Amino acid sequence: MANEKLTPLQEEAIENLQMWLRNPQGINLGAALGYTELDIAHLISLAFKLLEEGKLENARTLYEGIHALNPDNVDAMMGLGSIYTHQGHTEQAIELFGRVLEEDPSNTFALLQRGECYIKVGGEEQLKQAVEDFKKVMELDPQAESREAKRALAIINSAREVAQEGGTIPEDIKEVTKNLPSSNA
Repeated sequence: MANEKLTPLQEEAIENLQMWLRNPQGINLGAALGYTELDIAHLISLAFKLLEEGKLENARTLYEGIHALNPDNVDAMMGLGSIYTHQGHTEQAIELFGRVLEEDPSNTFALLQRGECYIKVGGEEQLKQAVEDFKKVMELDPQAESREAKRALAIINSAREVAQEGGTIPEDIKEVTKNLPSSNA
């Protein structure tokens, strides 16, 4: 076989596998197996439909498969993160939303979801991080026009109310919430 000429498809497969082996952290098994961006987009669309229909386990299986094929696919990370949040796998959701934010720091959905996950985890440091995420959402949408900004603002206002009633919010979090906009409602 050493003297046999490879077909273009075989050469492409070898090139994809070599790329995959050189970059194990950025593995794109989907490309190595010949999946196109359109194929992945169709799978994402199906997974999202399953998620909307409340078929969380089916959606999770599909999103996990897509994530295995292409670990850098933001839509797969977002869907999987949402499902993990719903199912109580908060640490995994935080990790996925963090990866989304590495790719797109202005993704308000990922910021909101990660902030809510930090609240679920609890602890002073996590609460500080949640406030920072909500603050960033409000910086990106200061008029609170998006669903994410409206939700972040509602959470911020709830925290303000707790602080005003003498609740157990750490002082530095009270300070951060003082500088955030008030609800327009």
